[in-house]
Parts: sequence; structure tokens; C-alpha cells
Amino acid sequence: MPQPDNTEQRILRAAVEVFLQHGKDGARMQAIAERAGVNKALLHYYFRSKDRLYFRVLSDMFQEAVESVLSSIPKEGSFREFLSAFVSNYVDHLAANPRLIRFVLWEVGKGWQQPEETSVVGTIFRQALERYTGGRNLLLETIRQAVERGEIRPVDPLQLALNLLAVCVYPFVARPLLEGVFPRLDVLSEDFLRIRKREIVDLFWKGLKPPVTHGTLVEEGSE
Repeated sequence: MPQPDNTEQRILRAAVEVFLQHGKDGARMQAIAERAGVNKALLHYYFRSKDRLYFRVLSDMFQEAVESVLSSIPKEGSFREFLSAFVSNYVDHLAANPRLIRFVLWEVGKGWQQPEETSVVGTIFRQALERYTGGRNLLLETIRQAVERGEIRPVDPLQLALNLLAVCVYPFVARPLLEGVFPRLDVLSEDFLRIRKREIVDLFWKGLKPPVTHGTLVEEGSE
């Protein structure tokens, strides 16, 4: 007889497939049980409701994403090093986990009709991040510290974080559209990902570098 943990993992894997195919509202617990090879009573023993199962699936996905992106970022170093590692890890994780993108799109689309539930999903992601970082928002904190040290020009940390996340995720969210508009584009190709990561880092770094201050002699010579 399979161990309980194995059964739980089979249920979670089956739930991912059914939720991706039908969305949370259209998914049936019976279909998840059948795909997992368990009866419905056993499914309800592990997860008492579809909502609990769905939010567990999302929580696991978000936790994996947080650990994948943040685990190898250097604890000490320059903001440029942090930026490069963050972009590389984030883009690589998105490329390797298209299911995460599909879940995000489900939630974004549903959010117009059910904003309260989508807000709950956002809370799940924030909790996954805070569990890993001990309650800190690492991205915002790192930006603030870089500004305080004078490594980057004064910026609104939230605006910079939103811009960075959006630029990284957009090609994966809009992949069907972009590959239709640009027939030679393959968003998941190694060449595209390598160039994309480099261009994102260069774009942001050039916009964030503090202004060069001229010395007294230079200022006097320019008068």
C-alpha cells in the first residue's frame, strides 16, 4: 500500500492537471480522485474541500518559485550582482515552469469577477515569500539598501520592483501572442533566454546608476 505522503503527492499532481484543464471552478473532485487513482473518500481525507486543495497546489507552486529564485542569490555583494542573479533565476524558473504562468493567468482572468478570491491567492504568494525570508520583503529591502548606500539613484522601491517583475514575466505570459507576431521567436530557446536576461540587467542598471558628479576642477573648467 502506498505511503500516505506518496498518496498526497499523487493527489497534488493530479490536481494540478485537472485545475489546469478546467480551472478551479470547473474542476471536479471526482475527476481529481480518478486521475490520482484514489477514491473520493480518501481524497477528502487529505483535502476536505476543493478550495483547500487548490490553495495547497498554489502554495506549493509559489513556495517552489520563491526558493528557486532566491536560494542562490548572494547574501553579500553589490546591487548589480543581486540584480543579475535575481533576473537570471526568475527568468529561468518561469521558462522551466509554464504551469505556474497558466495558474497566474487563470487567477488574473478570474480576478475581474472574483476580486476577493484573487486577493486571497496574492496573500498565499506573499506568505510563501515571507516564510522563506523570515517575514521580510527581500526585493524591496534590497532596493532600499542600495539607495541608502548610493549604489543606485533614488527610486521608489515598489515601482522598481513592479517594473522588474513585469519585464521578466511578460514574454512568458504573452508567449502565444509574441510568437505569432514574431514567427522566428522562440521564447523558451536557450539563445533567447540568454540574451533576454542580459538585456534586462543592462536596461535596468543603466537606468539605476547614480548620476556622475563632477569634481571641482571639472566644474571650474566648464565655466
